[in-house]
Amino acid sequence: MLYKMKEEEWDEVVDIHMKGPFLCIQAASKYMMEKKGGHVINVTSVAGLVGTKGQINYSAAKEESFR
Repeated sequence: MLYKMKEEEWDEVVDIHMKGPFLCIQAASKYMMEKKGGHVINVTSVAGLVGTKGQINYSAAKEESFR
């Protein structure tokens, strides 16, 4: 439940699911620019549309993928 969740728990999940892909894409983009092409495909979870009890941090991180 959100009111019981520690800020560190929120940050850990959000960093993994949002900052992780950002850092990977940032690193890959250098090579794609050198090659003058490439593709990035991010796969997310239905949890971004339909939350799961006790995982509001995970659902929030996945919801951003649908925007």
